Amino acid sequence: MVTHRQHITKNTGKLTMRYLLTFLPPSTGQLRRIDSAQLGQGDSLRPRHLPAALGAKADVTLGWLMGRHDFGAFRPAGNQPIRPDTPGQITVYALDPDKDAAALGDGYYGAWLDGFLLSATPLGTIAAHPAPQAAMSMLQARAAAPLHSTQDACRKTLEKLRESRAERV
Repeated sequence: MVTHRQHITKNTGKLTMRYLLTFLPPSTGQLRRIDSAQLGQGDSLRPRHLPAALGAKADVTLGWLMGRHDFGAFRPAGNQPIRPDTPGQITVYALDPDKDAAALGDGYYGAWLDGFLLSATPLGTIAAHPAPQAAMSMLQARAAAPLHSTQDACRKTLEKLRESRAERV
């Protein structure tokens, strides 16, 4: 079992930490997970820095949480048990930085995750609140607005397509 501890690698002498974060989206009813290594913040990330790291990687968290969310502060586990399937809650676990987490790739991870959750103790939680509707409305409006041929980006794209077609002919 992995405990929350400072881990110093033998090769570099560098302090390293990794975390497994779990979340239960209401739309699927299936527990989803992410390795903190996917947040691109390096191995020296601390639990209190996880909400900022999640907010900075909106492209990653949007797919993982299946929607846009705002994050509360990390709350360390107290004496109360933490249920990983609590709505609106990200549960944080320590991962051993030396172990290859091949099961954390894009493939099936259900059996591995079930075993991990049975043996691991949560470090704490992070509240995940759905983003305000105003922010989502702006994103939806932007996505629904078509590109116009008068826009510079659209003209450049059309020019590249024409050049590519002319080179093939």
